Amino acid sequence: MKLIHTSLIAAALAAPATGCTIVDQERKYRVFFSETAQALVPGHRLPDESQYGPAWAIIEGHGWETRDGSGETKAEFWTSGEFNGDGTLDYAYILVEDATDTRTLFGFLSIEEDYEIEQLAAGFEWGIWLRTRAPGRYATAASRGIGPDSPLNVLEFEARNQAIDFFQPEGAASSFVWNEVTQSFEQFWISD
Repeated sequence: MKLIHTSLIAAALAAPATGCTIVDQERKYRVFFSETAQALVPGHRLPDESQYGPAWAIIEGHGWETRDGSGETKAEFWTSGEFNGDGTLDYAYILVEDATDTRTLFGFLSIEEDYEIEQLAAGFEWGIWLRTRAPGRYATAASRGIGPDSPLNVLEFEARNQAIDFFQPEGAASSFVWNEVTQSFEQFWISD
């Protein structure tokens, strides 16, 4: 477990939660990555434009918006929200390993005044996006008799906090939901 102190970035991330533009959102995520996340995942970087590009400009208004916890549209390879329920903003990024060009989904969770990293998925194809899911009860793919099984073949799950949606537009989708008992994420498949 790697940790970094949150006070190093608090001033840089003090942007208002509403009324932000795409540029403001890009800044928030880039600042967090350069000031905090990058030190926790050496050898990884943000995707470059040739690997993703500004897909949010194409998908706006089509029901695929990649929104973060404040409801703002943002780039598809990062999101933020209140994932672990401690009252401090958490982040998730799809990063690229420098040596192999492999993609990995990392969660950066606030733990008191530090951030802890959790690897959530690795080795997936381009075209996977992130967004923040609101707290609530949701049906799994298993409830409709489709897709991979979720933990314990559950038919629905409850997200007590915001969760990380990991999805391909018009394709497979899952949510990473924080489990307060195990202090880790559980992945629930929503569609195949």
